[in-house]
Amino acid sequence: MFKMTELLDTKWGDKTSRRLDILNAARQQLESVGYTGLNIRSVAQAAGISPGLVYSYFANKEELFATLYAQRLAAFKGEAEALCQTVQTTDDLLVALLRTYLPVYQTYGREYNLFSLLRKPDQFSLEIRDGLTQTAIGLMSMLYAHTQTLAAAEGIVLANLPQPTLVLPSFWIMLNGLANHYAGDRQHLYGHDQDSMARFMAQTFWQGLKSLALMPTEESPAPSPDVTHHEHLSELTL
Repeated sequence: MFKMTELLDTKWGDKTSRRLDILNAARQQLESVGYTGLNIRSVAQAAGISPGLVYSYFANKEELFATLYAQRLAAFKGEAEALCQTVQTTDDLLVALLRTYLPVYQTYGREYNLFSLLRKPDQFSLEIRDGLTQTAIGLMSMLYAHTQTLAAAEGIVLANLPQPTLVLPSFWIMLNGLANHYAGDRQHLYGHDQDSMARFMAQTFWQGLKSLALMPTEESPAPSPDVTHHEHLSELTL
């Protein structure tokens, strides 16, 4: 966690450090009061600068949030990749990912769906749009590669599914649905903890996919999805 004295020591004219001061102040506020409480004036005060100077770096609150989100997604990618190296089964993967993703969702996903705004061309600068999109693509590519390996070890060849391009979006929607449920008071409705619920949903999901992969079809297997393409990832909600 940054210290206020570190912000105030930044030399005037040091644009790189000043930008970091703004991001650090905004991150602290975001983690404390959430997206709805994020306020440019308060961020400026914490960074020891004027609100007008904040706007010289970020056009609006959404751009500031998007920049922080991209940084957090990059960190989550590293955390998720480490998990993928240790889990042994597809249901273990969802359980472990939910534990790691839940705090990310609580701060960056519960109050505001940023990716819905990326469909509006003029909402963000090209730099911010590309940074966030490329970070998400890298995360999804990594997850798909590890998911494919784990599934194959359980006899599920994703390329043999009727619509393999639906696997990753379905998995991510399931993860987001669980995160949404366990991020607030609804987690107490059914009396089941997040690990038990995630494991049940993962087992059901993958058993269903295994059945589909084994079903005879007159058509040739669909090609394995290329998750580096924007058209596949644009359907995901992070």
